[in-house]
Amino acid sequence: MRHIVIKVTEAEIATGKPGDCMRCPIAIAAQRVWPGAEVEVSTCFIWVGFVRYLLPSSATMWIYAYDAGEKVTPFEFRLPHVPILSISDERAARLLEGMP
Repeated sequence: MRHIVIKVTEAEIATGKPGDCMRCPIAIAAQRVWPGAEVEVSTCFIWVGFVRYLLPSSATMWIYAYDAGEKVTPFEFRLPHVPILSISDERAARLLEGMP
């Protein structure tokens, strides 16, 4: 199975914002993988547009440490190439408009 590798660097740690799901170091690093995409990170998932990937536990623990103000170091993790949820842009547009 192919994987997507997300590499978080010192630069992203320095410029990231704790507690900000769109400007945390992982979100910034993911934007290198998906240029121009809207990336949002929670403690369990990473959203790329309307596609959701499950974060590995190592990334979840890193997020908790970073958001708590603990010293963290650069790291990398893998996402399965297949997302756990994906909806079409058309379906997403209908959902945003409140239509089934």
